[in-house]
Amino acid sequence: MNFDVGTQYTRAQIQDVLGVPEDRRGGDWATGYTRFADELFVFCNVGSAGRTGHDYPNRWEGEQLVWSAKNRSNVSQPLMRAVSAGSLLAHIFHRSADRSPFTYAGRAKAADIQDSTPVIVRWSFDQPPAKGNSDELSREIICEELETLGFHLETAGVKTRRVTRGPITFYVKFDSNRSILVVDPSYEEGVTVLLQIPGVQRANRNLFYHNSTMRSFPQHIRTGKDAIPFGIDFGFTSRQALRQFIVTLEGVLITPSVDSADQMDVDPRTETEAMRAVRLGQQNFRRDLLDFWGARCALTGLAIPELLRASHIKPWCDATSTERLDPNNGLLLAVHMDGLFDRGFISFDENGSIMISSRLNDESMSCFGITPELSIANLSAQHQQYLSHHRKRYSFTV
Repeated sequence: MNFDVGTQYTRAQIQDVLGVPEDRRGGDWATGYTRFADELFVFCNVGSAGRTGHDYPNRWEGEQLVWSAKNRSNVSQPLMRAVSAGSLLAHIFHRSADRSPFTYAGRAKAADIQDSTPVIVRWSFDQPPAKGNSDELSREIICEELETLGFHLETAGVKTRRVTRGPITFYVKFDSNRSILVVDPSYEEGVTVLLQIPGVQRANRNLFYHNSTMRSFPQHIRTGKDAIPFGIDFGFTSRQALRQFIVTLEGVLITPSVDSADQMDVDPRTETEAMRAVRLGQQNFRRDLLDFWGARCALTGLAIPELLRASHIKPWCDATSTERLDPNNGLLLAVHMDGLFDRGFISFDENGSIMISSRLNDESMSCFGITPELSIANLSAQHQQYLSHHRKRYSFTV
């Protein structure tokens, strides 16, 4: 049963994931909790009344959720006995407003159960729960502030809402309560500057957020065969942070999107189709690596996109047209590490540990911050095939 902590779901979407038959989707599914496939699914409002009108005092206390069961529940009921015994795993879904989707907090077991009517359970989670980012501006406040700033808010869709002002397009996302505002991926090299604004933050480990409904944004192939629109998501802890973000964004030099040939330093009258294909392919290659490596140098962890390079493992001159654009034939490296790797001063063994050429003496290694302990994690079998070629090309022996 695969639910992503922090992601929002409707009851119908949860039932789809579980494969609940159509004739079993009523009844307890429309109330506070139900048992399915020997697991408990809890739906609760925190800080507001539910659709039945009951305003239970559900609340977060640290990392635990204090939750009230149904109005006539008691500890002698079979389900409550199973909860009390700790034999029943619960999936907790919560929201702060009735009729809104639920946020998946995570899997939990009862840390304490109070013999009362209704029964009160203190849920403890197997990992830090997604309680909703109370420190981030809500979706409603962000939309209100954008409207005040002269943005046009289009009709909200199921997953996103398009927002425009002049040449600027944003999307407000509805599938998460974290980092709600999504900007065009062309601002990728301005991320560092934007995150220096007090109150601007990102919850997404990856640089890019993908959603098929963001049709105004560029697309690339992430998984599967079809390209999907993508952008960069941000959250804000104050209205002032949001306002300063927009002012700063307007001054950021953007990296033109793959669909914007007329914005490149290329004369469209002389650019051949072959040249254009190479240019667009290289942009996609870089963005694939930024996404895979979480916009950090694979070796040093440097997280400044402006100082990161999409480095080919099997050099461009040796690679086929397919290999040149294969993300597995790439490492995201800081500029100095990219230069060293590209010229064969360093490589990596089958475990990802750095291999250092004898052409680098101790003084040079110190200048570059290179130590024998450096390594790259998360290398796949496909990466290793290309690294084998790199080691052979530059005479490294494993």
